[in-house]
Amino acid sequence: SARGWASHPIGRAVRAAIVGPMPGPRVGAASRPRSSPVAARKSRRMSRATGDAHRSPHPTMTATVDDLPYQPDSAERFAPLLAGPWSQFLDSGRPFASSGRFDILVADPVATLVTRGSTGEIRRGSQIDHSAADPFCLLRELLRDFGPHRAGSLDLPFSGGAVGYFGYDLARRIERLPAIAEDAEHLPELAIGIYAWAVIVDHAGDRHRVGARRLPGWVERMFSGERINST
Repeated sequence: SARGWASHPIGRAVRAAIVGPMPGPRVGAASRPRSSPVAARKSRRMSRATGDAHRSPHPTMTATVDDLPYQPDSAERFAPLLAGPWSQFLDSGRPFASSGRFDILVADPVATLVTRGSTGEIRRGSQIDHSAADPFCLLRELLRDFGPHRAGSLDLPFSGGAVGYFGYDLARRIERLPAIAEDAEHLPELAIGIYAWAVIVDHAGDRHRVGARRLPGWVERMFSGERINST
């Protein structure tokens, strides 16, 4: 289904989050669970230990905004993106509900972070690293390296950054909890993609906009014949 989360196996997860600068209306968000003082000190130690591991080699790029023809049902816009890796659709419910405003569509991230147990897997293109560091510190590192342009200056709620989910079992990285439930789905506790672009569907303004620092080539070709104007 075009309303499915993604072509990636983790797409069945039901908890989504947007991490990073999101001024204005919040489409969906998840905040870091509260940690104990011991866990907070441990997190700070891990942060200091890993803080210089991956200094960003990428200069800040100017973000651009392109307008596309408006489609009331964003599932139609999302359908061709399903062919891309890690495609995700944050759905406001329009046109079948009236309370939501923004849909956010992304695919083909510049980096990903997936954690299982005590190990995090970080992919940056063809480079794959594994780390036992605090997953929140690893995510902070990726946002520092590939983080988004300030979306507010583009008049968009989101123009790239981190999209994915934090599973409930991630709490075991913060505090000691009993292991009672059976892990039937075998999903990662955390799965986040870092995106350099996003399609923003504003149902209140009847607009489809693409905010991007860098578009994947296949997405660029997909949109090339549809652009109404660029800024």
